[in-house]
Amino acid sequence: MYSQKFLKSRPVNAALFLAALALAGCSDSEEKEAGNGSPTADAGVNQAITSTSLVTLNGSGSYDPDGDPMTYHWAFDTVPETSALMSSEAPFLVNDERDSVTTFTADVEGTYIVSLIVSDALGASSEPDRMTVTIQSASRPEADAGEDQSTSVSSLVTLDGSGSTDGSDRELTYAWSVAQAPPCPEKRRVAPRVSGASTVKQDRAPSARSSGTWSGGNTRLGS
Repeated sequence: MYSQKFLKSRPVNAALFLAALALAGCSDSEEKEAGNGSPTADAGVNQAITSTSLVTLNGSGSYDPDGDPMTYHWAFDTVPETSALMSSEAPFLVNDERDSVTTFTADVEGTYIVSLIVSDALGASSEPDRMTVTIQSASRPEADAGEDQSTSVSSLVTLDGSGSTDGSDRELTYAWSVAQAPPCPEKRRVAPRVSGASTVKQDRAPSARSSGTWSGGNTRLGS
């Protein structure tokens, strides 16, 4: 038989045991929260590109100390005054996903400041990391109308502008015109057959000059 003293002490011992379990549970929860480190964002290096280029952002340098998977949130801090990207609903091709790479298309020249925040699966988020994208005017393309030629009357003359270049690798169109021709007003203009051109047009009538040869000269190109 249990003594009266032991029976009276059992409810107290049970209460103390339950309280100890509760404290232990709180301690485990606090340890788990304290053990989850916050990730660090890396928005990549600053960029200076031409206005005709698609802007690629790469946040793959971001990391989580616990190796947790992360989502990437991109945002504009500032954009050029005339840009509409700040009010756009989805300026970035990929956002708030686990893909660390995204793109956007700049709508005006100027400087764009982009921020990146990464978050892990447990809800911990990084401080924002920022980078700048400067959109500059592209250089003008350079025309190359080809070598000078000598030919006989009524012979077909082929012009080749394929040596023309563009430093920004943009697609070129070709606008040909006769800058100088012999005096022959009764002759009609004939469009030249062009090699290496996607668009051909004559935008000026031939002028009557005393020269008996044609001068190719340099021809303006447009991008």
